[in-house]
Amino acid sequence: MPDKIALGAELNLKIPYKLKKRKNHYLTTCPTIDVCSQGETEKKAIENLQEAVSLFIISCIERETLDIVLKNCGLSVKKHKTYKTTHIPKNINTIDVPIPFSIPA
Repeated sequence: MPDKIALGAELNLKIPYKLKKRKNHYLTTCPTIDVCSQGETEKKAIENLQEAVSLFIISCIERETLDIVLKNCGLSVKKHKTYKTTHIPKNINTIDVPIPFSIPA
């Protein structure tokens, strides 16, 4: 009998962020879901924010609180678990946040 194989996938979220230069570092914030991070360079601050948002979303999924959290952030949830935000204007910076998950066999 062959081994069961888990299926893996990745959800990619496009989320707006803000970047501010401080004295010795950069501060990145994602006001939509109230997550912040920082880094010594602009690139590192953005990478750290991507990781922080990814971990935040994953922890919400694991705790089964994602619907509540996203509703509290002003995102609407439809019957089939579709989340909508308003259109993001072109002049707003966005990051792509990968959310890996697997489906057990």
